[in-house]
Amino acid sequence: MRPFPLVVNGACALFYAYTLYYDYERTEDFQDIFPIPGNFWSKYVWLTMINLSIQFLYHCAGTFFALTSKPSPPNTTPQNVFHFISTTIAFPLSVTVVILFWGLLFIDPDFVLTDEGKLLLSIPCILCLLLQ
Repeated sequence: MRPFPLVVNGACALFYAYTLYYDYERTEDFQDIFPIPGNFWSKYVWLTMINLSIQFLYHCAGTFFALTSKPSPPNTTPQNVFHFISTTIAFPLSVTVVILFWGLLFIDPDFVLTDEGKLLLSIPCILCLLLQ
């Protein structure tokens, strides 16, 4: 077992799980503003939702590998596959979302969010409040 990766990945997996659960619970309130009204899965046309799900899966796998790995021997084949996928898919997608979404939100929140989107996001964003 590797304690530091276990704590970091476990905490991130729990945070992302709570975020996905909270988003699912709020679905009923905002069904009419989805890309396909009333269809929960239509939210997956948004890059941020795809990234959230991939990050959740990444940190769940990281938690599993932190629990099952030994401290010193080299990585096993599943761990090598995990590292390959995380460096080729999860990391580039995360960087893309951060640069595109938060960069455009910093420049002008209206580039990224409509009034309904601002309502759907509804996260206290000090940066957004300062820019308006």
